[in-house]
Amino acid sequence: MRTRRSRVFTRVGATATVTVGLLGVTLLTQSAEAAAPKPTRVSLGINGKQANAYSLLGAVTPDGRYVLFLSSATNLVKGDSNGNQELYRRDTVTGKTEKVTWSAERGEASTAMFSGYNGISANGRYVVFDSAADNLVAGDTNNKVDVFVRDMKTGVTKRVSVKGGEGGGESPSISADGRLVAFSSGSTEFVPNDTNGTRDIFVKDLRTNKFTRVSVSSKGKQSDNAVVSTNPGSPTHFDERGSSAPLISGNGNVVAFSSYARNLVPKDTNNASDVFVHSLSTGTTKRVSVKTDGSQANNSSRGYGSVPVSISANGKVIVMSGAQADLVDGPAEQRHQFDAYVRDLSTRITSRVVSRVDGERTSRSAADTSVSSDGRYLAFASTDPNVKKGYTGTVRDIFIRDLKTNKLKVVSVTGAKKMPNAASYGFVLTTKAKAVVFESDASNLVGGDTNKVKDIFKRKL
Repeated sequence: MRTRRSRVFTRVGATATVTVGLLGVTLLTQSAEAAAPKPTRVSLGINGKQANAYSLLGAVTPDGRYVLFLSSATNLVKGDSNGNQELYRRDTVTGKTEKVTWSAERGEASTAMFSGYNGISANGRYVVFDSAADNLVAGDTNNKVDVFVRDMKTGVTKRVSVKGGEGGGESPSISADGRLVAFSSGSTEFVPNDTNGTRDIFVKDLRTNKFTRVSVSSKGKQSDNAVVSTNPGSPTHFDERGSSAPLISGNGNVVAFSSYARNLVPKDTNNASDVFVHSLSTGTTKRVSVKTDGSQANNSSRGYGSVPVSISANGKVIVMSGAQADLVDGPAEQRHQFDAYVRDLSTRITSRVVSRVDGERTSRSAADTSVSSDGRYLAFASTDPNVKKGYTGTVRDIFIRDLKTNKLKVVSVTGAKKMPNAASYGFVLTTKAKAVVFESDASNLVGGDTNKVKDIFKRKL
């Protein structure tokens, strides 16, 4: 399962698919949920001490054993004292925390990590990330953000986004076997005839060092350089173009990405970013941010479209975040609110991830979503009190929906029938939803939480 931290054009995430309305849904009781195993804290350092600064969730292996997280804490590993935000890997079985972003001489990275884009192979050995640091590998003189892969077994870091020239790249995603890395880049050196003058999505085979451009049409035509204005007339106005936010499926065959290009598929006239999937085995590109009948969604009044945030292991379930409210039927007055949608490529059904008990759209944005690697379970965050019957939470909580049985439950709770005393955020589901890993400001999820900062937690389900 591949999940990206939601980024709503600051940059945020997205949704998934399966026709599920909350009317008639069988709901688990809140007391039963609270009786489940209590959470354990993941963002711990030397001798199990709590972090002395905040932590942000990264990628998680499908079995939930290895967890990546960003933190500016200085007590997670020995030799880390600069207070910069760095990337760490936690083994939840052995309790060992290791830093990923060491320099080539095993010193401090030259710059802090700011991107939430990272990934990890299924066995936890290979970690990909992007960084502007120039001392992670020898000879990094391009003054650009680059994509790196670190072998946690050998301790060797290599630069992925380079092919003899300056290179550069960002937003990496890695296949389950650790062989393929997808990333975005504006460099023209990776493939021949890259003349479109905009960002593209590439996949590098780490075994053969071959690059493949996937932000192309099914006929292999490169994307155009269309420009879309977002938030026109406002101080936060941007001119957007190109392709971004790639997610590669666990099996390494499907790459989902967002693009403003208008020529990747026929009849793309909505002047907004759409979500596409490219098959590496067939070379075909399809648009997935479409309605169930296959028609395109309209552009929102602010120019925002959709971005992928999660993909199942086989690449058949795509979760998207966006403001294109007409992807599914909904109240017109709530259009342009960022929401999460899911597209099932097998059934060709697009549905909204979150609805209220009465079946109506939630009154508050619910863009964050994660799908389990098997595509059956969906996690989302919401602050709407009407999202579940009997729900009494007062802060942003995390819910899981079984897309087969339609059962819904709250999972960001303590082990003593108590709701958290602060909001919960980024989250990742493990295979078959056996556990959820999430970040939270709450101090009552585990005992002894006195650091007063955001921590990472894991809860078995």
